[in-house]
Amino acid sequence: NIKVSYMFQEDALFPWLTVLDNCLLGLKIQNKLTKENISYVKNLLKKYGLESFEKSFPNELSGGMRQRVALIRTLSIKPDIDLRTDEERYNSCKTIDDYEKYLKAFPYGRFVEHAKQKIDYLTFISCRSKVDYQRYVRLYPNGKYLTQAKNKISEFQRIEDEKKKQESDMFHSCHSIMDYENYLSKYQHGMYLDEAHEKIRKLQARRNILIWLVIIIFALVAIIIYNKDR
Repeated sequence: NIKVSYMFQEDALFPWLTVLDNCLLGLKIQNKLTKENISYVKNLLKKYGLESFEKSFPNELSGGMRQRVALIRTLSIKPDIDLRTDEERYNSCKTIDDYEKYLKAFPYGRFVEHAKQKIDYLTFISCRSKVDYQRYVRLYPNGKYLTQAKNKISEFQRIEDEKKKQESDMFHSCHSIMDYENYLSKYQHGMYLDEAHEKIRKLQARRNILIWLVIIIFALVAIIIYNKDR
């Protein structure tokens, strides 16, 4: 059996039912109120910003919120065919995935350019690192936020270069075992880890040789004094 969903232009919510109960209505009619399906609907409520309104009634919601409840009710049965219009599908989009699904469903829709711009914007504001901004530049060579992304990359690069210089200065200022141990403690994933460990090994070997030389010298002195006293 093919499951078909249709969303009315009016929200058509039952005023005596809570938000959650309105969303679960289709599942209740189909006798499919399983824990899995209820959890799915609650995740939809969270996705569309209605998580804290589960127990509210329709008259306590704004028009846009009522439309979102109607949308969740439509999606709750996981339809095979979605009969929402171009505009209804576009207005229900919240995430990059939503807009990509809209573009796939309506490749020649009225809001194609708007959807592409939304994807561009959402991708840009989701960037948190140099790699993220580089990915944005690679995916959107003509993106609206290309200049800002490149500036961010330059800023991250400048910070990285400063950190590398600070690390390099600290490493090359080391002279003792304690200095190199302090370097390793501060830069556990630094650029000079192998060199620092090697320097410590050589300094420890040199220190051990000096200790043995001192011991030998003291021993020789003791022998000389002992022989002289005899």
